[in-house]
Amino acid sequence: MNKKINLAWAAGIIDADGSIYISKTKATQRRVTPRYIAKLYVGNTSEYMVNELQRIFGGSKSLDTRKDLPNSKPFWHWNLGPKATCLVLKQIVSFLKVKQNKAKIAINFYKSCQRYKVKIIRKKDGTAAGTMQISKSEIDRREKIYQQMKLLNHKGI
Repeated sequence: MNKKINLAWAAGIIDADGSIYISKTKATQRRVTPRYIAKLYVGNTSEYMVNELQRIFGGSKSLDTRKDLPNSKPFWHWNLGPKATCLVLKQIVSFLKVKQNKAKIAINFYKSCQRYKVKIIRKKDGTAAGTMQISKSEIDRREKIYQQMKLLNHKGI
């Protein structure tokens, strides 16, 4: 298949079975501010579909055997990290119908976060002590976008 057909196909899969979201990880002792990451995920019982997404875009694939549902088919997951999420969404955003707004938010979120490269704070002995804290206003900005995306992903909306 040619590239445009692959992108349109992938957009249809993501519109139907994908999730575009921003994850939030709480602050820890080593990371003193919460972490917000734009992500793309697809889950399906079709291993072929997940393999095709991985072939076209890369990313990781995993299997959930769903032991709590013994009669169900194996369920496959395809995930991308933040940079790959942005790159893929930029390629397919014009083909998306249902999740185009979410894709635009995720792309803009990722781009805006790139101004704040992770800076590792080191102890005198050279070992990592943690990461640079971002400003309160930047945390508030990310939280606002996180809540906006969370609302868009709420069931029934």
